[in-house]
Amino acid sequence: MICRIRKAKPEMPVMGDLPPARVAHHQRAFTHCGVDLFGPMEVVVGRRREKRYGVIFTCLTVRAIHLEIVHSLTTDSLIMALRRMAARRGWPRCLYSDNGTNLRGADAELLKSIQELDDETLKNEAANNGTQWSFIPPASPHWGGGGRGSV
Repeated sequence: MICRIRKAKPEMPVMGDLPPARVAHHQRAFTHCGVDLFGPMEVVVGRRREKRYGVIFTCLTVRAIHLEIVHSLTTDSLIMALRRMAARRGWPRCLYSDNGTNLRGADAELLKSIQELDDETLKNEAANNGTQWSFIPPASPHWGGGGRGSV
């Protein structure tokens, strides 16, 4: 057994190929990006405290992030956040987002707000600007990297 241990050579583990969105070269940042919602956060407006939510856009190629603040988790708020991001970074070609299942552990207000998001309205808004919006299946966060299991 000692001889076997001394003669052993370390081997590199075999890994699968990365999705095409992760290795897209010669393209600007945020061409392929993931979208996720987080919150609520308390912000101070004047002398009162209000709830706000955040939208994080993650570039799948260079791993850069862009944060936006929204007033609520409605479809209109998310579209406005996407337009603000696109005004600064350019319209993405592919967007990947989950179906809100990551927020199931949150309070009832988050659940109610996530159900108000209209998938068809989001897809139509993105399609007007040449963007393909893919929603990954529930309970599969590894599909958010683009390409391999995207719908």
